[in-house]
Amino acid sequence: MERFIGWSIWYGSKDVEKELAKLLENGFNYLEISLDYPWPFDEDRLSRIISKAKDLGFKIAFHGPWRDIRLASPHRIISEASRTILGKVIDLAAKYEPEYFNAHLISDEITFDEKVKNEVLREARKAVRFLQKISEEKGITVTIENNPHGYFSLPSHFNDLGSLDSLYFCLDIGHAMVGYFNVGERNFDAISVAKEWINIVGNNRILTLHLHDVIQSGRMLLNHYFFGCGIVNLENLCKFLCKNIDAKYMLLELFHKDKNVKHFSEKEAVKIIQKYCLKLR
Repeated sequence: MERFIGWSIWYGSKDVEKELAKLLENGFNYLEISLDYPWPFDEDRLSRIISKAKDLGFKIAFHGPWRDIRLASPHRIISEASRTILGKVIDLAAKYEPEYFNAHLISDEITFDEKVKNEVLREARKAVRFLQKISEEKGITVTIENNPHGYFSLPSHFNDLGSLDSLYFCLDIGHAMVGYFNVGERNFDAISVAKEWINIVGNNRILTLHLHDVIQSGRMLLNHYFFGCGIVNLENLCKFLCKNIDAKYMLLELFHKDKNVKHFSEKEAVKIIQKYCLKLR
């Protein structure tokens, strides 16, 4: 199976154009571009980066905006506005013929109450139907990613949605671990968490994997760390994932480092993924 190893960029990334050659040298062959505000509505710099990246041979994918976007909010005026904004962003993304467009179903409401839960589910299902429709109309592959907190942070939450039909899934292993920790689970590791997600979502529906380390800080798990800083063994995780899952895209989402701990460099992490994942199963 052909697989691609990606790096995440956003408008806050410094000197992206200069870094592209280094990313290529380190073994990356696709970029997941996070369309945080204002990039979707100020296209000049974004289009320059995409053009240069494609010239270098990178494949392009997009992470949809999520800050202030609440597709699953029970406040209908908020969820409807979120769908409208996301629709405009997908229109922009579709012009670049991306590998996929990734989205989150988020509500910040507490769902202890069954009535609130049902209202969140109602809006989430509307969002799913909306994404299915726009995926078919625009010919763009859409993935839905698990959240680290709240609803849609556990695999059982996605059972409540029913069939995702034409949509695919983006499994963020670090988010999944944080989600388990937040509901009081303690006896788990990255592989046991991944197993449960695969059993519920289905290995053939997971198109994209987001990979990063997780550290424990007091009563919290914090994610998006470079591997070697925390509790995830990248080598063991890759051995498991690439034997048991059909994901085509593997994204390193590495944002934080611990200066007191030796961590894997980007190139070292890529080499581990290449060793276990870039060969036929």
